[in-house]
Amino acid sequence: MGFYMATRSARLHDFITDVAPPPDTLVELLCEDHVGTYLLPYPCRRTADGFRNERTGELIQGRIVGWRGEVVDDKPDRDLVHVPPPISSAEQ
Repeated sequence: MGFYMATRSARLHDFITDVAPPPDTLVELLCEDHVGTYLLPYPCRRTADGFRNERTGELIQGRIVGWRGEVVDDKPDRDLVHVPPPISSAEQ
């Protein structure tokens, strides 16, 4: 049985990297450090001062390299929002 690790470009392909989500939007964040990329294990909300952990309100300090609007949360009592990706100029 082999172990598969996604490449950086493969991970980025699943995320929006060129525009920020609308303000006050709940999203999943892909971050990067000296080891590689990782998905934060909690939903985050974009605020005026940056992204915050939706559960604790703590400001995210990591290097954010992408986001996506389909938040998967294990807490069913939360109001989660699906944000479709922006339409590129080629699709308009």
